[in-house]
Amino acid sequence: MEMNGKVAWVVGASSGIGAAVARELACRGATVAISARRDEQLREVSGGDMLVVRVNLAGMSNSIAAVLPGMLRRHHGVIAGIASVAGYRALPIVAQRDR
Repeated sequence: MEMNGKVAWVVGASSGIGAAVARELACRGATVAISARRDEQLREVSGGDMLVVRVNLAGMSNSIAAVLPGMLRRHHGVIAGIASVAGYRALPIVAQRDR
């Protein structure tokens, strides 16, 4: 699917599925913004071709609040939220790594 002229914002794009989705969208021609907690990894994923944005605990909520009004005006748009089990239960290895 060609994405020329489309804009995508991928939250959680510093690694894994989020990074892969961001890269694929960019390869298909989308203008891509990416955000996550790990700035250094985001810059690596972007390769200088994506807008890098930082996100905090309320990031998904803030992201939706930022884009929803325009989507409602246009009567068009998609929001896809993807989460990990860490959203339900803290994972010790992640808590130590992100300190």
